[in-house]
Amino acid sequence: MGIVVGAYYGSREAVGWPHRTSLLAAGGSALGAGLLKEMHDRSKIGNRFSEADMIFNVVGTGMGIGVVLGLRES
Repeated sequence: MGIVVGAYYGSREAVGWPHRTSLLAAGGSALGAGLLKEMHDRSKIGNRFSEADMIFNVVGTGMGIGVVLGLRES
């Protein structure tokens, strides 16, 4: 969730991207970070890719998008 909010406001305010582009980039960044973490975990001996963790990555990304949209509306 924090990655989405930080990436959104960073790309929107610092870079000047439009709302939709910033939101898509922020969501993609958060999901990409979660996926890379799971791929890294899988590469270690005795570790595996966690589908449950990826589900929570998706939930957290969705919550971050909800926070951004909620703050934007207020």
